[in-house]
Amino acid sequence: MRKDLGFIFAELIIVLGIVSVLFGLGTVNVFRLLQRPPVVASVDVLISDLRSTQTRAMIGDTNGASTTDFGVAIEAGRYILFRGSIYNAADSANTVIPLPTGIRASTTFPNGQLVFAKGSGEIIGFTDGQNTITLQKTDAGEQQVIQINRLGAVVDIQ
Repeated sequence: MRKDLGFIFAELIIVLGIVSVLFGLGTVNVFRLLQRPPVVASVDVLISDLRSTQTRAMIGDTNGASTTDFGVAIEAGRYILFRGSIYNAADSANTVIPLPTGIRASTTFPNGQLVFAKGSGEIIGFTDGQNTITLQKTDAGEQQVIQINRLGAVVDIQ
């Protein structure tokens, strides 16, 4: 008696059907990620930069400078990561992060900046009620408001 070692045509069709369905579902999910709203993506990047800046203040990452407070200045079409207690536009060590086209930023923080204290990472001069950053898509009503507490932690995103 001879044993067949191959697959029958029906088995191959079933396997190809299953693979096709899984590929189709995977493709739909990938396209959803690619079509992520630009405001949400910008919020994610901004929050990451805020945490990075706060960490630099806490560990004293100064790159040879004597000042270890670090801050973020919010402007309409960009934000700037800076070293020191006060934003100085002429400082060549500043890192300018442009926002995507059509995204505008605003803040209720005094002077449009938040500064993290060296060592603790707390926000210097924190005032409750003046602790939000808003990113808004200019050609649509889409916006995200980030609320930050005195410790520099994001407490709410609306």
